[in-house]
Amino acid sequence: MKKKQSFKILLKKLLGYVDIKRKQQSLKLLFVMILASLLEVVSIGAVIPFLGALTSPEFIFEHHLASEFISFMRITSPDQILLPLVLFFSIAAIFAGFIRLLLAWYGTRLAFDIGKDLSSDIYSLTLHQEYETHLKRNSSEIIDGISTKVNSVIYDAIIPVLTLINSFIMISSIMVLLFFVDTLVATVVFGGFGSIYLIVALSINGRLKTNGNNIAIQSVKVIKVLQEGLGDVRNVLIDRTQEAYCRKYHSHNIPLRLSQSNNAFFSQAPRFIIESIGIVLMVVLAYTLFRQSGGVENVIPILGAMALGAQRLLPLMQQSYSAWSNIQGGQASFIDVLELLDQKVDRGSQKGGKAISFNQKISLSELSFQYRHTSTLIIKKINLQIQKGECIGIIGPTGCGKSTLIDLVSGLLSPSKGEVLIDGISLVKNNKNSWYKYISIVPQNIFLSDSSIEENIAFGIPKNEIDDARVKEACKKAQILDTIDHNKDVDGLTS
Repeated sequence: MKKKQSFKILLKKLLGYVDIKRKQQSLKLLFVMILASLLEVVSIGAVIPFLGALTSPEFIFEHHLASEFISFMRITSPDQILLPLVLFFSIAAIFAGFIRLLLAWYGTRLAFDIGKDLSSDIYSLTLHQEYETHLKRNSSEIIDGISTKVNSVIYDAIIPVLTLINSFIMISSIMVLLFFVDTLVATVVFGGFGSIYLIVALSINGRLKTNGNNIAIQSVKVIKVLQEGLGDVRNVLIDRTQEAYCRKYHSHNIPLRLSQSNNAFFSQAPRFIIESIGIVLMVVLAYTLFRQSGGVENVIPILGAMALGAQRLLPLMQQSYSAWSNIQGGQASFIDVLELLDQKVDRGSQKGGKAISFNQKISLSELSFQYRHTSTLIIKKINLQIQKGECIGIIGPTGCGKSTLIDLVSGLLSPSKGEVLIDGISLVKNNKNSWYKYISIVPQNIFLSDSSIEENIAFGIPKNEIDDARVKEACKKAQILDTIDHNKDVDGLTS
């Protein structure tokens, strides 16, 4: 179970990992949000004089607020006022739509750029961890964190937060306008719709968080089963255990998808209720306004502004609610991502120190080792000297520490006691990099990347930086060049 933390605290931690460039882009996005809200107010407000001109052009023509506009447009009769209002309303609506489109594009791009930065940071931090840290870890959690849970943070934290900010600005602007048009009607519309969303939110809050925790747990288990089944597919085929792995996959995949579908439904459910109630409410408001005003020409402009305002207000309320529900359902994954971002890396320890130059011998002096948080010594007081050029073998039963000893000599692990000396220089953190230049390891379980032979041999080197001559020399020393040439042309190294 994840430690409970408020979303405000989690968001503050996340902002600490967002670079200054993204923060500056966020301020630009805020400006676009404010501009979009102002244009929404203008486009909705333009409905009142437009509909008024349709029903009673004389009233608009004689209104004192329209006098400057009439004078500027050189309008001399009421029937001439309609066309300029049509053009103004159309331009305002089109421009508002364009700004909304720009806002959607820029906001989505910013959210995914932040997600890109976070996933790259997690991958870098993970690769720079000590070897012992990797030994203790479940690789499924790391892969799931980088590939899946960062996406969850994008969709369930970053985009919802941007949506909530935009919706708050938009709703506030529209409500100011609606209150100016008719205070009582605006209060009923906002209060009625807002209450429904509030009731639904309070009733499903616990289920959203429970589903979110389940999604975070089961997604790791799904990745783990996939790695196990596909990573050792040879033994799976020989042992005929396909069905066992399929059952194991289903046992985690079914609750994962069920929790995801429940949260997706909860985030959309209120919309259908609101749409039905909204139609009824608008009919009641039309009837009420008609009875109060005593004439349809007085009702239509107000009702038109209210209808257009509600038409913009309801999607914004739904977006706010969906954003809130996504935030509640995604907090468990959010915490997992922050834990990966909190990984500490001692980059300074890899620099400086006396460089190692291997010319004589490797010496093990009272070498002992135990893994952290355990009391058992895997290696105990080993003293050994290996002369340069010697070929030695280390034998012993499974679990006696052969691989651990190799990891100590190569510098991947640091001794608990004693030391490894190279030509009399102790192998420590700040000179390991110079020692790694002399080390090559052929593992018990080989790894081949899904790329060319050349790229596998020059592992980790960008393709455009690979030295072909060195690759062929390595093939000769490994006695595989003839085999490659037999099956392909010499250029087949790149195939």
